[in-house]
Amino acid sequence: MSLSLNFIGDLMLGGDFSQNFESYFDSCVPPELFEWIGKDPVFSNLEAAASNRGARASSKISVYTKKEPLILLSKLNVKCVSLANNHIMDFGYTAAKDTMDALDKLGISYSGCGPDLSDALMPAILEHNGDSIVFHAFSWTERFYEKVQEASTTEPG
Repeated sequence: MSLSLNFIGDLMLGGDFSQNFESYFDSCVPPELFEWIGKDPVFSNLEAAASNRGARASSKISVYTKKEPLILLSKLNVKCVSLANNHIMDFGYTAAKDTMDALDKLGISYSGCGPDLSDALMPAILEHNGDSIVFHAFSWTERFYEKVQEASTTEPG
């Protein structure tokens, strides 16, 4: 038996899209994509926190989305996302935690963010057709043009 996985790039469900996500989704996603994806799991990078709370953490370019558009991940058969990116903490850990809670409710695994370094380093483990898929997510922050909050033994990130 073969194992087939799908990977898509950054998903940014914010801006105008988050306001009108139901109508935009049908016009943005070609029907052929669903045939291509099939029933195999999709992995992606979730490029923003999904929350209706939190305060902008810095003066850098900050992105976010509301929680409601996350339902679209299920429509795309996204089973696992990376949260290890330069925007997950844009609105603080409150918004990042809201994102993780919303993903938990949707049954979507994630890796790359947590209340401390130990949790942020935990891989997502996905069971599919009798196979275990281990997904690690990391982000490179050294020399990055904008400061990213990194997890530590005592700090979220």
